[in-house]
Amino acid sequence: MKQYESTKEFLNAQATPSESWARFAEDNQRNEQTNRRGFQAAVRVLLYLRENNYSKAWLAEQMGVSPQYVGKMLKGGSNVTLATIEKLETATGLVLLAVPEARSVRYRAAAVSGSVTDFFTKTFLPAEQPAYFSLA
Repeated sequence: MKQYESTKEFLNAQATPSESWARFAEDNQRNEQTNRRGFQAAVRVLLYLRENNYSKAWLAEQMGVSPQYVGKMLKGGSNVTLATIEKLETATGLVLLAVPEARSVRYRAAAVSGSVTDFFTKTFLPAEQPAYFSLA
């Protein structure tokens, strides 16, 4: 049996890295933007509930889901669908997800500008993004 010079050396030799923890950390880094937006939406909903003296149970009833699901969703333990976001918006009157309306596609704009990037920017992106679109 191998002799170790310190307890720390022994523990390091015995330790096995947790693959699930490493995967969790990698997923969090990859999804940082999504996590931040989800957190911001949850805070807006929680503030709405507090300001209007509503409970999570009230919200669950309005959405047609269980109170446990609302709690899990607002803690970030659930990846919500667009349908769930729509239910949240309907129940609270908040705008949680805004998609700017796309401008019509004009093929000639690409030929005139000579740049696909210019074509995309001029065709699909609004000149100014609304304040609620910002994640800052």
